[in-house]
Amino acid sequence: MRPRRSSILTVATSLLLTLGLSLGAISVGTIEGPGEVGQWSAPIDVGVIGIHAALLPNGKVLLFEHIYTQGDGNLAKVFDPVTRQVTDVTLPYQRNIFCGGHAFLPNGQLLISGGEVNLEPGGEVGEGTPDSTLFDWTTNTWTETDRMSYARWYPTNTVLGDGSQLVFSGRDERGQERIKQVERYNPATESYTTLPPSADQDTNGLYPRTLLTTDGKVFLAGPDRNTRMFDPSTDTWAAVDKINHGRREAGGVVMLPDLHTVLTAGGSSANSAETIDLNDASPQWQYTDSMAYVRNHGNYTLLADGTVLATGGGTDPLPGPPALEAELYDPSTGMWSTMAAQQVDRQYHSSAVLLPDGRVLSAGDDDGLPGEMTTVEIYSPPYLFRGPRPKIKSAPASIGYRDDFLVRSRQAAEIQRVALIRPTATTHGYNMDQRYVNLDFSLVNGNLAVDSPANGNIAPPGYYMLVIVNGNGVPAVARFVHLD
Repeated sequence: MRPRRSSILTVATSLLLTLGLSLGAISVGTIEGPGEVGQWSAPIDVGVIGIHAALLPNGKVLLFEHIYTQGDGNLAKVFDPVTRQVTDVTLPYQRNIFCGGHAFLPNGQLLISGGEVNLEPGGEVGEGTPDSTLFDWTTNTWTETDRMSYARWYPTNTVLGDGSQLVFSGRDERGQERIKQVERYNPATESYTTLPPSADQDTNGLYPRTLLTTDGKVFLAGPDRNTRMFDPSTDTWAAVDKINHGRREAGGVVMLPDLHTVLTAGGSSANSAETIDLNDASPQWQYTDSMAYVRNHGNYTLLADGTVLATGGGTDPLPGPPALEAELYDPSTGMWSTMAAQQVDRQYHSSAVLLPDGRVLSAGDDDGLPGEMTTVEIYSPPYLFRGPRPKIKSAPASIGYRDDFLVRSRQAAEIQRVALIRPTATTHGYNMDQRYVNLDFSLVNGNLAVDSPANGNIAPPGYYMLVIVNGNGVPAVARFVHLD
């Protein structure tokens, strides 16, 4: 683990003062190269503020924002990070999906639950709608699906092991009451049902941080400090533990690759981070290493090697001083390292998406300059500068549970990790559909013999990026596979 930037800056500052120079005369980027801190691209204008971002199963990224100013639905684009081509997919009818919740269905369609009832720019904010909408990545088209029983603004969608989705929280159509009732979307019938009163969610605010556990339960990890466990088999809640920091408004929550340790970090005026091990008999939140920067409305993205990249955010109240430098969390050491700085201030209404080639797309921000808010930047992590990449020569397009399958690679003998990574669907600093699943494998006749997940609680049905990583931590360009 390399030293924190603060120690590097101390040495650099002393040297510069000796030479009669100021620290502002140089950039930190001259001290460390991309092999240590990664590298950002220049901003790329995509013509939309990426407030909502979702990686589609074809490797392209769906981005959408507020209600469109010309009277249609929300302004939306599909961006190809390889060719940099932008396709307009603005909603063709009057509907506002901005501030809805979303996650992927087993067929790869994106379900957006709720949004804002307001259809006029500059109108009332925070009034929910019961509308639900589907985006089909194969045709770039939108369709309406079943309406919920309750209007929801700022809800969270959580995918269960059978591919259905629970919808938690949200504000009602008047913008006054938070919805306690939980609804469940069934992809087979394309309809919602409301769970019984025992499932009502009494705490934890808007855009609650919910995570599927490997025993099929749902862990509620914020933003309030009271964390709880929901059991869909009994429609009941149980208390777990209180977050030490207190309420982490606009903080991040990530299920780490072991699928039983949860990381929470940042939030209003916070650079601290905590973890909890759900496998413990009595799980308790414990402080881990703190970030170098306060990240209110930051983004936390699982990378191809299982580490976590923190991007964006800033100091409360917004827009405060931005956190331009990314930070990398290593679950094996519990330590953060400071990475390269991006150019654009990305705080409230920013997003971040892991791409199939191992890079990260950073988008959005609602408080910046007009010419900057519609740009994206692409970050190349240090692992892309550690030598040749392994390559997947062939892999199946679809796999089942408890399946054995072969991955062919000329570098098979060098591979130390095989994993499935669920595509991102993120907004407002929370990725509702993020999951990293390590797979057991062995070397057989020069190929990788891989064991698929045992069940949907480990990896819900749907599309995943299949990635192999060599001993230097360098990932191959991922292949999409369908798990069912």
